[in-house]
Amino acid sequence: MELLQFPLEPAFDVAAGFAALETWVQGYYDGVDADREATYEDNYTFEPETVEQASVGALCGVAYGFSGIDGSGQEVERLRGYATYDRNSLYLFIALYDAAIASEMGFRDAASLHEFEPYFGQLIAALRLPVE
Repeated sequence: MELLQFPLEPAFDVAAGFAALETWVQGYYDGVDADREATYEDNYTFEPETVEQASVGALCGVAYGFSGIDGSGQEVERLRGYATYDRNSLYLFIALYDAAIASEMGFRDAASLHEFEPYFGQLIAALRLPVE
């Protein structure tokens, strides 16, 4: 599914960009939800967050995320992401916790990611984007 065409036109407006990124995130959510439903059946609840506008460096972008809750009510998966674009590239930044891979990558527990999230947003806003 192609939602953004590159290079973007110089007159590409923020509202259209937000709508395109929001559509991309919804497609991502749909894919994750379908994957988790097939993998975990009734033992997993997918809880997506509302997509919000966010500053990614000097670019307008979106913040998004989700939690995965197991049958006992424990948060076993958490993702927080930011997406934006310039005329040449789509930028995706994520921080995650996944109990299945916690020892390999990402945060070791959901609480650590929740604690990091406000700083993550500050780091993303301070990036030197766009790259020229």
